[in-house]
Amino acid sequence: MMRVAGKTDKGLQRNENEDAFKVLELENNSVAAVVCDGMGGEQGGKIASELACEVISQKIKTDFVSNMDSDAICKLLHISVNEANASIYSKATLEASLDGMGTTVVAAIVSNNTAHIVHMGDSRAYLYSEKTANFDNEKFEQVTKDHSIVQDMIEKGVINQEEARNHPKKNYITRAVGITRNPDMGYKQISFQKGQKLLLCTDGLTNYCDEQNIIKHLKTDDIQTSCDNLIRCANESGGLDNITVVIINDC
Repeated sequence: MMRVAGKTDKGLQRNENEDAFKVLELENNSVAAVVCDGMGGEQGGKIASELACEVISQKIKTDFVSNMDSDAICKLLHISVNEANASIYSKATLEASLDGMGTTVVAAIVSNNTAHIVHMGDSRAYLYSEKTANFDNEKFEQVTKDHSIVQDMIEKGVINQEEARNHPKKNYITRAVGITRNPDMGYKQISFQKGQKLLLCTDGLTNYCDEQNIIKHLKTDDIQTSCDNLIRCANESGGLDNITVVIINDC
């Protein structure tokens, strides 16, 4: 049985929560989730993330059917993000106070033992595999690749992963929903089996909760408790940013 849970928190230093998320239970034991991290000032960032979550989740809820194949699900995710992009871009164009607003996104539909993931910016998806009869070794891997300046620098060999963690431009993203008319999305399709958990999160988690702590909290059987503990971990490490986590599990 597929389960999905999530939580968001404004952290300890921010006045507003510019993160947003939605989770959906779909037909045929399928689930979906959307996580966004807004930008463009407290007002613009909050509006962008909430609008993207609403548009994407509503499109998935309306158009998903149980017999969709992988190509159709991929197309649905892309159309959903394109519609969110058009909504945010139009709103920012019409209201001068919202000029430049946008949002990261990582959204997933999990159906028929497959996770379909679309993303823009530096909100991430991770796959955790616990050591069970199905998996010989515990494994935690980042599924998405950041659309960011530091990621580009890593790929060009200018800096390494360790240097990227504390780089002054680590929060500079190169793609976001709502910034241009034609969004350039990343897409991943991966196998998803019993004994695995899919984590979607904003950088408020990954910047303040290290990999070993994330793994520790993902081992908890109750995924809502895992979400609560991950939020607490980020806050105990400073809580300088908004934090959002969603976990999907096939139990």
